[in-house]
Amino acid sequence: MVGEPVHDRKRIRINTNMVEQTGSARLSIPFIRYAVGVLLITFLMTAPHTLVHAQQRPFGAGIIIGDPTGFTAKYWKNKENAYDFGLAWALGDNGSVLIYGDYIWHRFEITGEARTPLYFGVGAWFGANDNRTGLGARIPLGVTHLFARDPIDVFFEIVPAIRIVPDTDLDVQGGFGIRYYFKSSSRK
Repeated sequence: MVGEPVHDRKRIRINTNMVEQTGSARLSIPFIRYAVGVLLITFLMTAPHTLVHAQQRPFGAGIIIGDPTGFTAKYWKNKENAYDFGLAWALGDNGSVLIYGDYIWHRFEITGEARTPLYFGVGAWFGANDNRTGLGARIPLGVTHLFARDPIDVFFEIVPAIRIVPDTDLDVQGGFGIRYYFKSSSRK
């Protein structure tokens, strides 16, 4: 009919928690590269030029099981602070891929144990699946045990997370995991 608006063939369904476009919308590879690049640049800009390591093996990598489940890495900046990163899958959110990065403060004096500190931190996350992307903040709270004789740690954490983009939503992430710490090669 003359005078009626023309509609696109793709439908947009609006929910209070998300905006989802049905049809052939996909997450673009350039956008994923951009997001990963922003996280890496942020890490490199905030890392100091000289690091005092908490132990002889400052870098560890392992797995986390929970929500999300995936790979985790930790780099000790000094004896109480570390960077914690992950690449994981949020199984409860239609199979979203999640990338996160946190700055962690360890408090050994709270537990009274020299190798079992409580920790807290602040960080950011980026998640994506076929239908949507999200960006938000995280506040990890947990406990870790550093073994005296073996270069591993085990940890448990609960992470309140808030989605900021594309909408605002509160979530709780968390899990338990294990990391192996690699011996660093020092050049003199």
